[in-house]
Amino acid sequence: GLPALVDRALLVERWTDAVAGYPNGALVTPDGSALVVVEAHEQRVVSVPILADGAAGSPSLVASLPDDTDPDGIALAADGAYWVTLYRPDGLLRIDPAGEVEVVVDDRLATTFDAPTNIAWVGDGLDRAVIANVGDRFLTIADLGVAGMPLHLPAFD
Repeated sequence: GLPALVDRALLVERWTDAVAGYPNGALVTPDGSALVVVEAHEQRVVSVPILADGAAGSPSLVASLPDDTDPDGIALAADGAYWVTLYRPDGLLRIDPAGEVEVVVDDRLATTFDAPTNIAWVGDGLDRAVIANVGDRFLTIADLGVAGMPLHLPAFD
């Protein structure tokens, strides 16, 4: 519980200030070389290199997202594409490995999604995606026609 956390000393430090456009969803690349971050207020996805000593490198642009969106969560598919939830207008984007953005779901009336936030791959083959919706507080499960990439969990010193 919280009291136990308060009693112990936690080492918390800023890793980087270079992703200041409302950093939101994030994932580590499968090879552990970068942290990919959704910058919601900048409507973009960037890649922050993880240097050999664990420090953050300079971010590079993965993709610019539509100006009228509020992107939130991100997940990586086995084919190398990123899937990004749109908190507003409700929807789902796919960013192919070349950085091209495709609107897969445009749900402005919130009939399928309602303020979708995070996305995670599930199932034995990671063949479905679960999407958290905070607007009406429910989870959506979807077959997006692609398998997800297993999570990479790097060790930081």
